[in-house]
Amino acid sequence: MKINNKGFTLVELMIVLSIIGVLFGVFSRLLSFENRDYIRGEGCVNHVYGEIKNYFDNASTGKGIYTGGNDLEFPSLYSVQFNTGDNKVLFKYDTVSSTGQDYKEILLSGTGRDSNFCFDENAGYHINIDKVNLDKIAMNKLLQSDVKTSPFTLHETNDSIVTGHVEFVFEKGDFKRIISKIEFDKRVSRIYHNKCVHRGDDYETCETWSDN
Repeated sequence: MKINNKGFTLVELMIVLSIIGVLFGVFSRLLSFENRDYIRGEGCVNHVYGEIKNYFDNASTGKGIYTGGNDLEFPSLYSVQFNTGDNKVLFKYDTVSSTGQDYKEILLSGTGRDSNFCFDENAGYHINIDKVNLDKIAMNKLLQSDVKTSPFTLHETNDSIVTGHVEFVFEKGDFKRIISKIEFDKRVSRIYHNKCVHRGDDYETCETWSDN
């Protein structure tokens, strides 16, 4: 029986080594600390969006909220504010007898490590609220309003503003990368979450957003 002892040619070895080099480059970027922390930051923004959406789902259906212990409130107005100074998202509500009551807040920066991965002091990253073009988002219970006003509010003094958004940026030292934006449209009383699919050269701006 004739045995073929022919080995790999130099060209074949170069092709294999090139493929290994490409795969190593891809996986090393995916497993780098920056990308690991960025993926956690994406999870934080997804959490923020989910909390806002659930809060306004409660408003549209008239569900009550537990404000502490077993205390159940049925607000007449549900609102969310983005505090850029303290870098946090505030959930508030009004009742028939009081206004501006605190429900809860989501911190996007701080000390220690956040359970929702919004910040990690040891890893040195946090999520930053950026480019907010609205005062707050407020929704009346059960979308109730008269014929002249919308049940959805985006601006305290200018009712003609019908859309608004807030962008979220991952920051780690000098490294910054935009993650996504949460957009509000009071014409249809809808909330959207658009991820950035094509960033600008500085990584802090987005040139193309995902479809709703």
